[in-house]
Amino acid sequence: MRKRVHLGMSAFQAGCLPLALILLVFGCAGSGTNDTPTTEAPQRRPHYDYTHVYLRQLFFLEPGTLLFAVKTEGTPFLKDAWVTGAGGDPAVIDQIGCKVIASDPAATLVVIKPPDPVKATDAYFIALVVKNNKARYFTFEKINDLYNTGIEAALCEWTKSSHRNHRMATPKTSLQAFLTMLDHVLSKEEPPSGPLG
Repeated sequence: MRKRVHLGMSAFQAGCLPLALILLVFGCAGSGTNDTPTTEAPQRRPHYDYTHVYLRQLFFLEPGTLLFAVKTEGTPFLKDAWVTGAGGDPAVIDQIGCKVIASDPAATLVVIKPPDPVKATDAYFIALVVKNNKARYFTFEKINDLYNTGIEAALCEWTKSSHRNHRMATPKTSLQAFLTMLDHVLSKEEPPSGPLG
């Protein structure tokens, strides 16, 4: 009979161990694009890195682990990811939040509110969706209104390797506007993402 070894960790801590390793790898990796040494430090875009790189990569690496962390740790986890993962300004972390919209075996939808967008492509909201064993990552992005039409936001989606604009834009930047567009997309099409694990 094998003897069980207790490492002094709770079940929760043991469950977060893979996430801690993921955070360590991505937190140290940064967002550089090449290895060529330069005399200037690259200019970071924490809003972009947080939404389009850091959280997206964590999600597609292991959707269940990120969903678990967001659902159990919530805003403190996301605030730490903003500062340590994306190099964001701690002064704006009070703008970060999250809300679990649906959580059952058939479908999970968690909405993340990052810091207020500064430039085009920064997100008003992020949605982590797992439905029918498919992982999907949506963003509700600030857009440039070049023709003064009053349009403020567009619904976009990331897969593991590509970005898609759903060609749905609105003058509204509210959570309800995001959820309405998201419902339309989720009820009408097959997801482009591959099956989980």
